[in-house]
Amino acid sequence: MKIAQSTVALQSQHASASLRTSNTTVRAWVGNQRPDFEGRESGRSSTAGSTAGVSVSLSPAARARVSMPVLPSVHLGQTASVTSEEDAVQSDPRIRLLMSMIEAITGRAMKVFDARTLQVQPSTYVPQAVAAAAADSAQPTQAGWGMELDTYESIAEFETTQVSAQGVVQTADGQHINFTLQLNMSRSY
Repeated sequence: MKIAQSTVALQSQHASASLRTSNTTVRAWVGNQRPDFEGRESGRSSTAGSTAGVSVSLSPAARARVSMPVLPSVHLGQTASVTSEEDAVQSDPRIRLLMSMIEAITGRAMKVFDARTLQVQPSTYVPQAVAAAAADSAQPTQAGWGMELDTYESIAEFETTQVSAQGVVQTADGQHINFTLQLNMSRSY
């Protein structure tokens, strides 16, 4: 069978969509009891503080601190190097922001420590009085403040591809052969 003539028509379509949603909520409080942020107890007591009409402003000292440069100034020709773990923490603006927030909530200064100092040395001796006092304190002390961080993230994707082909092949002996091809692919999650 010899092909004398052929005609082929191709068509394709592709579509895709992606949706990413992210929501982060931070709640903080001072005191030994967590406030009713969700309003679950609003029917029980109307004395709980409402956030309607609450305004927050920065003091002049806080405004001055915010305007300070985050990283130490470096002159041309010099390089800034991180020499210790504390320098690494102090040079990261995200960690500095978190430390400032915790200091503002708790009213206490944050201190950075090296976790390698927490390793127990073989010659460490714990007196019996300290061990007995630790065993007697079954009730943990309350910090006087609290913080919640809730994060929700969702990702949705959809993709589809369609390919179609159709044509006619004419052989040397006069026969016509028609063909059609249809391919559909899709995915979603």
